[in-house]
Amino acid sequence: MVSKASAFSERNLGPPSREDQLYQASQVLPNLRSSPSGGLLLAHGTADANVHFQHSAELIKRLIRIGANYSMQIYPDEGHFLSPGSQLQLTQCLIGYFKGCLLDSSP
Repeated sequence: MVSKASAFSERNLGPPSREDQLYQASQVLPNLRSSPSGGLLLAHGTADANVHFQHSAELIKRLIRIGANYSMQIYPDEGHFLSPGSQLQLTQCLIGYFKGCLLDSSP
């Protein structure tokens, strides 16, 4: 089944087909086999009509299965574009996340 939001993919990859290597290569879950180095930060608005929360939940299940380190920011009732208050909070979260990444990698 093709989702309503498939226009985003089709604009870049063309219409899907079962043998299409571009679509196969772009699938995150089947291609995620080992824990990425460092950690991941996931941010998701629960009312996002473009990226459904179930997709994030499936990604999290796979991350847990492979033992990946991740953090998650959830924005209740927020859509694909966050409100100004949530944007500020996410910006502060990203700054803290990247500071942590830089401090972990310093000699």
